[in-house]
Amino acid sequence: MATLEVKKALKAFKEYCRDEWEAEKSGQWFKIDGSYHVFIWSKSMTIPTLKSMTYLRKFSLRKGDFWEVKNATYIAFISIGGFEEELYEVLKADPRMTENCVYYDLRKRIKIGMVSSPVFKKFEEFLKNEYGLEFKHLR
Repeated sequence: MATLEVKKALKAFKEYCRDEWEAEKSGQWFKIDGSYHVFIWSKSMTIPTLKSMTYLRKFSLRKGDFWEVKNATYIAFISIGGFEEELYEVLKADPRMTENCVYYDLRKRIKIGMVSSPVFKKFEEFLKNEYGLEFKHLR
């Protein structure tokens, strides 16, 4: 598969598990028993941005005409263009960066971090079944 269109894949994933969890219409977040499981994707992400998002664990949630800031229990960062090489060293050196966060590098098919989120586990299963994508886990 050449390039995964993440926006379409997340929407398809939401439909794939529509009867299991509450989800935002585009599939960017799922809610289970008051905990939010959030997908953040981009072509590229800088290390300072990833650190800030990882440590703060905040995301915006739209409710009608208003926005709320919520705490993300789990975060999956998806990079379409690949993460900076330096990030791998930063993640190894700072265990807080992989605490309840997982990093998917679609270009290299690498996954960093292990979380107990059933949403992310099902997302990996979905990517494998629907798109033939499997990730090598780096520790």
